[in-house]
Amino acid sequence: MFILMNFNRSTICLFAACLILSFSCSQKKSESALNTGNQLPLSADSLKEEYFNEDFSLLLRKYEDPTREYWQNPDLVIDKLGDFKGKTVADIGVGTGYFTFKIAPGAGKVIAVDVENKFLEYIEDRKFELGNSEIAQKIETRLCKPDDPLLSPGEADIALMVNTYHFIIGRVGYLKKIYNGLKEGGILLLVDFKAGEMSVGPPESLKILRNTALKEIIQAGFKITEVDTTSLQFQYIVKALKK
Repeated sequence: MFILMNFNRSTICLFAACLILSFSCSQKKSESALNTGNQLPLSADSLKEEYFNEDFSLLLRKYEDPTREYWQNPDLVIDKLGDFKGKTVADIGVGTGYFTFKIAPGAGKVIAVDVENKFLEYIEDRKFELGNSEIAQKIETRLCKPDDPLLSPGEADIALMVNTYHFIIGRVGYLKKIYNGLKEGGILLLVDFKAGEMSVGPPESLKILRNTALKEIIQAGFKITEVDTTSLQFQYIVKALKK
């Protein structure tokens, strides 16, 4: 009886040790997913399937939710762009044009860039509903590739990426293409979600840690000029300059 009990305890201990090891490996994989430099754990097709194959009316309600005004604070984000009067702004990962339509009145031109044509069609329809042809003509929609924003060399003065970075495949290479698409002294403003469980934003496993983003931006050739982790509740803001 004593031998049997010892055997059972040993078996239980061995089983518990296996569970702890398995959990530890899982945690390391999760941390690695947040900190890898050039790839997300999902392919571009997987991301599109998971995030964009929803009913379009649901996506519109999500991206244009009036409560977004409170946590996104678009006026603060736009203020970080500096003086963009008469300048060309590339809004990369434009979605429904949440920022494009706010920027267009003051900009010289806004290039609304996205991989999803349905967003661009929505923007095209909406810009002519504004009743202001001058503003409508400032907005150019552009269908891009998952790994390339398709900016011409030196085309833009400013590149804005809001809630987009965690979708990018081959992030450093993508940033280099943005770098090439900017004029000398051009600005990159990147806004993305902080780590931690939140009521908004992507799953935790897809978030890009702030320090990872900073390393990648520098690796792409930019000079970091501002890092703001406090102004927005759910997001960090990084401002960088084309050297």
